[in-house]
Amino acid sequence: MTERIWPLYSEAELANVPQPKWLVDGHLTDGFSVLYGPPKSGKTFLALDWALRIATGSQWHGHKVIGGPVLYVSGEGSGGLHSRISAWHTANATQTSHLYVIPFAARLLNPDHVEQLKNDVMATGARLLVIDTLARSMAGADENSAQDMGQAIASLDRIRQEVGCGILVVHHSGVDGTRPRGSTALFGAADTLARIDGADDGIIRLSCEGMKDARPFRTSYWKTVETGTSLTLQKSPQQSVVW
Repeated sequence: MTERIWPLYSEAELANVPQPKWLVDGHLTDGFSVLYGPPKSGKTFLALDWALRIATGSQWHGHKVIGGPVLYVSGEGSGGLHSRISAWHTANATQTSHLYVIPFAARLLNPDHVEQLKNDVMATGARLLVIDTLARSMAGADENSAQDMGQAIASLDRIRQEVGCGILVVHHSGVDGTRPRGSTALFGAADTLARIDGADDGIIRLSCEGMKDARPFRTSYWKTVETGTSLTLQKSPQQSVVW
């Protein structure tokens, strides 16, 4: 008999299959999540905030967090990442975390890169793998191609299934800003689809456009504040912004 390629569950056994866990309560699970928005909207600031909350095991603005190592693939702006991380530690009165950074765009359509990325997740014990941004990790591929996007998603699914970590993909919005750029295969695959927008008065809006296994989180508002040589995100009480 050949070895099984996939599991086979009865209805009773299906009830025992592990359910998604909240890494950041109500916002980010250990499934496949996408955070998207236009350039300079605060995507990396928010992704880093989530990542460092998990990596330090500290609450995210009142929301419970499951702490653990995080692997952050910084394909864009990695030169300024250290300043942003240092600013975050200053703002939160911490010094170190279990955050590991790859200052390189791992190519998701390159089997060698995918294997190395999986090995790095295993070596660090990462609970969360952050890909910032998807565009840099798909260099040479066509974001508008369902085949290329599907292959990138399959690479991340393979890592998630074989290693057991959550995935957070940071991505750009399309020209009209109403959805993630490129093939619809991306947001069709996302367990959580979050959108971030910036307004002229400096207020940033975080909204949920899809949550497969839970109720979408409420829209929240943020602002960036100068911290050290960089910026950090702070919750904003302002919720009267017209969008």
